[in-house]
Amino acid sequence: LWHERKALWEVYNWVQKADLESSQKEKKMSTTAVYLRVSKLDSERDINFQSIICKRYLQSIGKTEKDYEIYEDHLSGMNTDRPEFQRMMAGIKSGKVKTVVAYKLDRISRSVDDLFKFSDILDQNDAVLVIAAHPDVGGSDKSALSKLFFQMMAAVAQFDGAMIDEHIKLNSVDQ
Repeated sequence: LWHERKALWEVYNWVQKADLESSQKEKKMSTTAVYLRVSKLDSERDINFQSIICKRYLQSIGKTEKDYEIYEDHLSGMNTDRPEFQRMMAGIKSGKVKTVVAYKLDRISRSVDDLFKFSDILDQNDAVLVIAAHPDVGGSDKSALSKLFFQMMAAVAQFDGAMIDEHIKLNSVDQ
């Protein structure tokens, strides 16, 4: 009986160790995505500013450059047809990316529908979004207040994009 218990205990310890190693390997394989976006190619200053804010946030929680990957697009936020955004989405769906950090929500998209789809994909893949300008709101917090904040900021992002389009149209008419 003693030998059987000892054998069972050894199997139990082996399984626990394998589970721990698997969990640690999974954590090492997953990474944080830093998503940066500007609409114009000449907006290098804006990209640098976004990058600094996101990196400061990551440093504040103990992350180093080896813990994250930067995804950078120089395209409009009115849709999600952007190469680096799609590459990041593939990482989320594959489980490689578990956290997305963006300077502000409108860097992800200026479309309410696209932001809601993005949020659903994050939820389906146990991933979270952290807004570096407001790190205390959202993320893994699924409270009613965080959801309301996300919805309000999505609406503001879409409104802001529509206002930018109107200004561009007005300026082109004036010339």
